[in-house]
Amino acid sequence: MYPLTIIFLFFMTLLLMMAAQQYVAEARFLKETETIRLQEYYLFCSLQAAESLVQKTDWQGEGSFRFMRGIVKYQTYPLSADREKIIFYMSLDNGEKREAACEYDKVKGQMVKWTEK
Repeated sequence: MYPLTIIFLFFMTLLLMMAAQQYVAEARFLKETETIRLQEYYLFCSLQAAESLVQKTDWQGEGSFRFMRGIVKYQTYPLSADREKIIFYMSLDNGEKREAACEYDKVKGQMVKWTEK
């Protein structure tokens, strides 16, 4: 009966280790997903804010948008007489960085192109 108990304890330990490893992997995945979603949200909010600023006459060539857990800086570059390129540089408080760019068409009055790096 003694070897059977050892084998049973071995398998229970193995199952417990597998469950712990699965938990750690899922926790890491959850944190990464949360960071990515936060980045997407901040870039989307910055895009909307930049679009509304471009439509106004007091548009600045560069500036920033502050959020609870990060900041998004932007710079504008004229591409042609009716298009401007806006580059967003985002950095979160946890050190994550991301860059995105869009093109604003003054004739259409909207963003026409969006790229992320």
